[in-house]
Amino acid sequence: MQDLIELTALFRRTKFNNLKLLETIIDPETQMGRVFGLIFRQEAETDDDLRRLIPEFAADSNKLYTVKSKLKDRLLDLVFLLDFKEAGFADRQQAFNECTKRMASAVMLIGRGARSTGINLLEQLLRQTRRFEFTELTLDVLRTLRLHYSLMEGDEKKFETAEKEMDRLEEVWRLERRAESLYAALMVGFVQKKADKSTVAAQAESSFQEIAPYLDEIKSFKFQLFGRLLELAIYDGRHNYRMVADLCRDAIGFFEQKNYQSGLSLQVFYYNLLLSCLFLRSFDEAQAMAPRYSSLFAEGSFNWYKVYELNFLIAMHCGRYQEAHDVWQTVDRHPTLAQQPAVITEMWQIFGAFQHLLIRTGHIHADDAQTTDATFRMAKFINSLVVFSRDKRGMNIPVMVIHFLYRMAEGKFELLADRAESLERYRKRHLDHPDTRRSDLFFQMLLQLPASGWKRATALAATAELRSNMQQTPLEKANQNHEIEVVPYETLWDIALGLLPDKQA
Repeated sequence: MQDLIELTALFRRTKFNNLKLLETIIDPETQMGRVFGLIFRQEAETDDDLRRLIPEFAADSNKLYTVKSKLKDRLLDLVFLLDFKEAGFADRQQAFNECTKRMASAVMLIGRGARSTGINLLEQLLRQTRRFEFTELTLDVLRTLRLHYSLMEGDEKKFETAEKEMDRLEEVWRLERRAESLYAALMVGFVQKKADKSTVAAQAESSFQEIAPYLDEIKSFKFQLFGRLLELAIYDGRHNYRMVADLCRDAIGFFEQKNYQSGLSLQVFYYNLLLSCLFLRSFDEAQAMAPRYSSLFAEGSFNWYKVYELNFLIAMHCGRYQEAHDVWQTVDRHPTLAQQPAVITEMWQIFGAFQHLLIRTGHIHADDAQTTDATFRMAKFINSLVVFSRDKRGMNIPVMVIHFLYRMAEGKFELLADRAESLERYRKRHLDHPDTRRSDLFFQMLLQLPASGWKRATALAATAELRSNMQQTPLEKANQNHEIEVVPYETLWDIALGLLPDKQA
């Protein structure tokens, strides 16, 4: 079902966004057409929805499976007809889609006997694949042309020219593939986990040393992209965010000077530049950058959600809570949120829990009934987290924090004695590590609240040294992922003190 939802969403962003046009290809009176219409109009999101709305499927699940399978095949066939220039892709992505289509057309023409037309199309295509630095696709075009020049035309000059270019590009492609592989190997363990990055810097440096000698020579898009990302990972792992910011600015300058646009590369480096601004507390610079990078991220895309995460966190960290709430509402109401992977949906659920805490404490004013505190259920929130509940030294940390603080905000202090024991066990098992030092110290501070009888003066005295130690490890030097502190612990502590029944110093 998810595949069909994604495919129909793709069609809505192109010239086929008019359902009537699609109905000329998929008969709306057929079972396939009825299924497609319901998904296209976003009236059905699950198999149960389809069974409810199309009664004949209720008694025969196999029939529904067959119709869905045929619909998927039909939509995949139609993808070839899409004009991706209408879908909001950056120029390089548009070019790749178009070049791939033309390559397939040329191969079919040659295979069907229209060799002259197919070869002419490949020779035209070659100019585009070179311009946009599609190394692998250029090699595929040259392989076909080289054989044609040799076996069909007997043109030695064209054959030798193609052969030399292939020799050069095969080395470029080898380096591109190696840089991509090294970066993928570095990042594979950090997609679903938000723990420390202590192992990143050393691995990144070793990988970068392998390809660094070629960076001045090989200027191709893919090699420069992954090579620069590996170098970035070295300093990110060392928490040298000033160097990260400098590398990002240099990379942005490099890719902006290409004779084509590439949203992908600019998205990556603007994102990391924003992240550096978060750690360096350069909030004004982050806000000033918004007009430059905003148009790069297609609304509803994975990267759009990621950059909105940063915009949200930046607003939260500089105390602009109402602005952060506006960002959260924009994302929470977006129709594509439910279709995102768990690392996106669960992150925004955690952010939402902190929004409800701040609504309850009066830091955020929410008029909309859908976002008021009355709609939030802690137990439902906890049970909804699947991926991050397993990330014990990562994003499960803010889940434990919000659980404790929200119960305080509800005034359920009698329930927190048992919760404190659970928090202490969690702290000893998962946070006794240098990379989680700030979280360990904050948990200890929270545990002093029930130990002090919820008295402010007693709690302040008991936590003075802990707070001092935490301030000696500021957020920008902590070896933890940036999402863990949705609100800086120093600020959260002040909020916690304000929730005490005894607020007197």
